[in-house]
Amino acid sequence: MENTTTDTSNVKWVRTDGTEDVGLTFINPSKLAKDGVTGVILEGEYLGAAMGRFGKNDFKFKDLSGKTVVINGAGNLEYNLKNVEPGTLVQISYLGKRPMKNNPGKDSHGFKVLKAQDAE
Repeated sequence: MENTTTDTSNVKWVRTDGTEDVGLTFINPSKLAKDGVTGVILEGEYLGAAMGRFGKNDFKFKDLSGKTVVINGAGNLEYNLKNVEPGTLVQISYLGKRPMKNNPGKDSHGFKVLKAQDAE
């Protein structure tokens, strides 16, 4: 059998499911803390939680532009999302690192989660 190579340098690749590939973004709380970032980091639809590779839940969202965003596991974020159903529109703010109430001498990543309220 002859070995042939196809030139794909001018090929435009598209998704097989017909949707536009709008990207995937990961947000790491430790990097936010290191970079001194605080404030609103995400507005979008909460899609749910899934076990990450380090044994903590990661949290998946679809932002307002349609991109999928995953925030890596943080206990305070998990606590704040425990009563939020998938499909809910949320705003996530990162508050920085702050002392843990039940573990003196240790810091944790702080988050504030707001959910959209239906207009009446």
